[in-house]
Amino acid sequence: MPLFNSTLRNRPYSFVNFYVGEQPLIERCLRTPSMCLPIEQTVNWSIQFGLSELPVNEETDGYTQYYLCPVKSDCTDIPSETPLVDPLKYLIKGTAIEGETGEFTLYFGDSLTGYVSFDVYNDSPLCGRIDFGDCFTFEIVKEEYEIGLGELYDLKGRYSMGYTDCFIRTKITCYHSLITYRCNEDSFGFTYPDEVYNRAMIPMYLRTPQMTQEAEVYKTSDGNNIKLYERIDEKWNMETDWMPYAWHKPLNIALGHDFLEVRNQFQLQIKPSTLEDSADTYEYQYIKQGDYSIEWMEHDFPHAKAKCQLLQKYPLHLLNSNCK
Repeated sequence: MPLFNSTLRNRPYSFVNFYVGEQPLIERCLRTPSMCLPIEQTVNWSIQFGLSELPVNEETDGYTQYYLCPVKSDCTDIPSETPLVDPLKYLIKGTAIEGETGEFTLYFGDSLTGYVSFDVYNDSPLCGRIDFGDCFTFEIVKEEYEIGLGELYDLKGRYSMGYTDCFIRTKITCYHSLITYRCNEDSFGFTYPDEVYNRAMIPMYLRTPQMTQEAEVYKTSDGNNIKLYERIDEKWNMETDWMPYAWHKPLNIALGHDFLEVRNQFQLQIKPSTLEDSADTYEYQYIKQGDYSIEWMEHDFPHAKAKCQLLQKYPLHLLNSNCK
């Protein structure tokens, strides 16, 4: 019997949702893998769920821990059914962040949680190796611990909380972007305490950069022109691949956040750097400008491309001013 009554809730504008029960979307891996989210390494994604949790018995002295464990369509060993004497094999370890309303945010991502690379996981897989081209879902596994002898906490149970949308392991190309986003306060149904970011790997890319300029020139009485100032901004066109509306909606919300960082291989060919974090992250911070336009085809087709413009957050030249 569980020690805690735990309930998860999907965030309304998250790319990743979960479903209770059997693996309802695993068939997508077999029929329509284009409906599965791309992932190259576990650090490509940060995911949030709402969490409510109460002990069954008020005298319970214990705690819970949550994990994301990959499950392939041909898997016969369910992670949540791993014997308690064996360690659980997982890819991402979660942390619970307490909110102002008493509800927790179950957060998988960034420095607050634990990652296991695919290479490490593949050395001792539970449900088979996860190689490029493989499709899978994550089972959300809850472990419950209770204090035992010697004031040590013992593992008392493992339980399945459901399965996420499907993923497909994909090599990053010029047509994929890593986006990192957050707001200065809790927004769009997400929780954003310090150091908490959402992250996603999306089939979109930045292209055809342009420089927009704003200048003012003063003409003196003798006809000479004097530049008072000039400001130069960099603007990129963003274009997605063919995607379902279920991805367009959260992407538009993500692009509307206070902090937005986009890294794309085509963009990095122009701005020398790497996909790794660097001190010059300000060069990859953007603000969405204008509408996010989805280009639906006339006949009823569930996928479409979308376009919008991203303005670099910091100008190339903040201000060239000759005002005294």
